[in-house]
Amino acid sequence: MDQRAALLATTDILAASSARIADSRARMAETETVGVGILADLASQRRTLGNARDNLTGVDDGLTQSRGLLATMSRTALINRLALYAVGGIIGLVLLFIIYVRLFGGRSAPPPGVTP
Repeated sequence: MDQRAALLATTDILAASSARIADSRARMAETETVGVGILADLASQRRTLGNARDNLTGVDDGLTQSRGLLATMSRTALINRLALYAVGGIIGLVLLFIIYVRLFGGRSAPPPGVTP
């Protein structure tokens, strides 16, 4: 009888161990499914980050070109402004000269031998 009880106890332990192994396999399969899903999400996020990095690189290149274009436009505007001031100054000097000649230059004494 003792031997039969020992066999029954061993059978119960074996059944419990088999149930635990089956439960562990189910958990392992569930964990594997979750892991595959996580890896797929990570791959998608990696692609998204790669695309964002490429877009930012393109934006950086565009900003660099824009910065150069703005510097060129600023230099051109400064040169145009200086040219405008120079032309304005020359016109002012010419006007002052004309006013001076009209007011003070008038007719001077005729050269000798010429009668007015």
